[in-house]
Amino acid sequence: MSELADGPRIDISSERIICPRHGEPFRATWPLGYIRFSLVLMDDIWQNDRVIRAAKRIQGHDGPIDPKVIEGVLDIMPACCQVTDSQLLRAYALSELGSVGRCRHCGKKRRGTRYKSRVGAEIISHRHVCFHCVVHYVPQSN
Repeated sequence: MSELADGPRIDISSERIICPRHGEPFRATWPLGYIRFSLVLMDDIWQNDRVIRAAKRIQGHDGPIDPKVIEGVLDIMPACCQVTDSQLLRAYALSELGSVGRCRHCGKKRRGTRYKSRVGAEIISHRHVCFHCVVHYVPQSN
């Protein structure tokens, strides 16, 4: 885990944790599961070499990272889009969000939630989309 500089702590707004696409599964039961999801992602962010290198490059030195610099990195791209697909799937699993059902996208029986996606100007509401499809295939949500 990376060392943080002393002083102010990082402000973890939802915009810094999750984008609309990856946040859509939380919409129907907000905030159920979100806190655990965000903690898992932030733990992965502190161990993400690419994020740490970007923070140190912005900061201009190799010392402890100023939390405000991490905020800047997450303002450019939220945590959900900076971790690997397997880390994102793990965060969904540990959040205990959703239920097992037949996915409207892939047809497999997996854990997921209701999901609304936007295709052009049309909003499509799906009864159940698995987290695997949310991470890999489903179009951007509204």
